[in-house]
Amino acid sequence: MKPVVVQEETTGCGIASVANILGKTYSDTKKIANGMGICASDKALWSDTQYVRRMLKALDVDTSHDEIPFSSWDALPDLALLSIKHHQENGKNFWHWVVFKRVDGQSFVFDSASYLSSNLRTDFDNMQPKWYIEVKCITNMNQWNQLADIFGCKWEEDSIPECAADNICIAWPSIIECIEQKSDTLINGNALDFGCGGGLFCQKLHQMGYCVTGYDESEELIEKAQINTPQEVTITNSNIVAAQKGQYNLITSIMVFQFIRDIESTIKTIVSLAKPNALIVYAVFNPEFVENNLNGSTFTGLRDEKTRYMELKKGVVIPFYNRTSTEYGSLFAKFGYKEIYRDLPVFTDIFLSQYQMPFSTKYPEYLIQGFRKGNT
Repeated sequence: MKPVVVQEETTGCGIASVANILGKTYSDTKKIANGMGICASDKALWSDTQYVRRMLKALDVDTSHDEIPFSSWDALPDLALLSIKHHQENGKNFWHWVVFKRVDGQSFVFDSASYLSSNLRTDFDNMQPKWYIEVKCITNMNQWNQLADIFGCKWEEDSIPECAADNICIAWPSIIECIEQKSDTLINGNALDFGCGGGLFCQKLHQMGYCVTGYDESEELIEKAQINTPQEVTITNSNIVAAQKGQYNLITSIMVFQFIRDIESTIKTIVSLAKPNALIVYAVFNPEFVENNLNGSTFTGLRDEKTRYMELKKGVVIPFYNRTSTEYGSLFAKFGYKEIYRDLPVFTDIFLSQYQMPFSTKYPEYLIQGFRKGNT
């Protein structure tokens, strides 16, 4: 379990609670909050739940619509925001934010107050919550931590790990072809691998001559990536650090976009980090591949809805959004980008003779697209 984040401002319990939910530092969460116009010193926010909801929503975390009256500790969901020290001043409600977590059947309260001798609390009788807000989803972050053994595997040139074989043998060649065909003079420039996972493609980009930054939100995968990449590669789960590395000549993202619900906001962030002539290339699921494998052992979902579910490990079910190349093209067009590359790389006979896939390989698994600013 990660250490409890302690608030660095007297009235920063809301920001600290968001940090404790997401596993981020206080300073990183504060920067995100400030970028949204949210400051701990703003008295208008001290008796308001919306700013915490806004921050969580912006980070793709769902919460219950209403504050739910507290009845008992056992009745709480596994993750919730709690209001304690509830009181009124001049007819206004005020409280102190804390985070309730139930881990392997054990209950804890993450209290960010700096004066406490221990910020991980189990003295439940001393706390009197007024209400709680259920925290429903954390952007699949915890699920990706649970899949770190699959996506954090190590790769040597002479030995391709089975867990990443389709990625390395099928998707990578197409992405590398796009980079080599469309990058022009971008070699030796700055490259960002967004959603770098175990860092394998960061390693490849480094070998190709790029100055590489790898970004991922999963702490477990970040640890794997730091092991898998040379010291010259920057690996981080801080979007602040990724942004501080400057604008990028090349931005790659392999099997990430389909897992992001608010993809337009993500694309907006990515293009803001790109140099004017930058190449953006990514891989996502080919929608036809998903539909052909729907309701099998790996993919499930209703055919009349966009949301699908992937289960690579029993009990770890991750939602994703089965978007088409046209939908992605329209989103990038909003920011002035034009599609300059598209590929649907097929499963080769050689590959299928060496690796056994847990799904039908009738249709290509990957949709690869490359984009560049329209006037460059």
